Amino acid sequence: MLYRGLLRGDDPRETVHALRRELLVAYPDTHDWASLVVYASLPTDLEQQLHAVRRGSERLAAETAIERFRATLRGKDESVIQGSNLDASERARLVHDVDRLDETVAVVRASLDRADSNQARTDAYRFLGRLAMRLYDAYVHRSAPFTSAISQTLTRMKKHDFASGQRPISMLAPQELLKLAKDSYEAAHRSDGSQWELWVQVVALCWALRLNEVDRAQFDKDLTATRFMADLLLERAASATTNAAEQRALASAIAFEVELLAYFAGHNRQLSAEGTFEEQLDRKFELFLKAAAPVPESYRAHAAWRQLRRYEVWSRGRSAAVRTTEPLQPSAPQAPPPPDGPQMTSLVARYIGRLRALGVRRYWGARRNM
Repeated sequence: MLYRGLLRGDDPRETVHALRRELLVAYPDTHDWASLVVYASLPTDLEQQLHAVRRGSERLAAETAIERFRATLRGKDESVIQGSNLDASERARLVHDVDRLDETVAVVRASLDRADSNQARTDAYRFLGRLAMRLYDAYVHRSAPFTSAISQTLTRMKKHDFASGQRPISMLAPQELLKLAKDSYEAAHRSDGSQWELWVQVVALCWALRLNEVDRAQFDKDLTATRFMADLLLERAASATTNAAEQRALASAIAFEVELLAYFAGHNRQLSAEGTFEEQLDRKFELFLKAAAPVPESYRAHAAWRQLRRYEVWSRGRSAAVRTTEPLQPSAPQAPPPPDGPQMTSLVARYIGRLRALGVRRYWGARRNM
């Protein structure tokens, strides 16, 4: 009882008082109302510290719920979840984890209205985008990907969150989760424009969401600007003196992903003395591996592996579309055509295989950022 209250951010004075009452009720012959005495010095900013602990506890609980959710669904398809083949204890665990995730998202959404700084607002939007992507990963990184929301699969339809006017996150299908993540990262970037990795996520998710022709022109402009930004970040990171290793790893990760996205979207640079676009892309990947070394200890390498697995899913989705639609056109008349779905999948699989061979960590644990 004591540790539960302290770890979830309850006021320690209230926790001690509740423990005293519990001891008195449970053991009246050996304990009275003041049998537990605690001497402690409390900081002047206790309320702020407790708020930070509560926020961290809620977010850790949501991250844990997604991991338990993923473990429970392992080896099961949607028909098993919908039918009566699911064990009662597994169903109860699924329901508990889904409810915990919805509760945390409701708290995060509510905190956006009362955020007292841009940093708090950026942090909340960023975490919301992260949760949406983690749940998306749990749906799609499977032999038989889920196509419906887990609440719908469990036949537990939930009401809208009337405080935010939005549906619970467990009611969102995989494609809707991508839209939520894109909107959340975009809002986070508007609050703090210095975090360019957020904008890269926005551009990547725009591509993943299959933009229509009306959006294509704006997407092309955004991607072009993002490529220039990535080159500038590499130059700045090369001359950095403070936290230089992390800056170089982040800048090289952004540069590689932006060029990969440009290749897939048909923004191919003209052939030059540097070789084909794929050869230039390989060099960007090698630059990233060098900056992220040692790979088994690098969070940036883990994040790149996780993002590449998403590109693998998105490119597979384009494999079927390529057989039924006209080939993609290059963004410039003289540029070579972009790769088709199978070529994308093969390229991404090669990069994933390289990271695995270098011992990339496949699970990092809870993290506030992406």
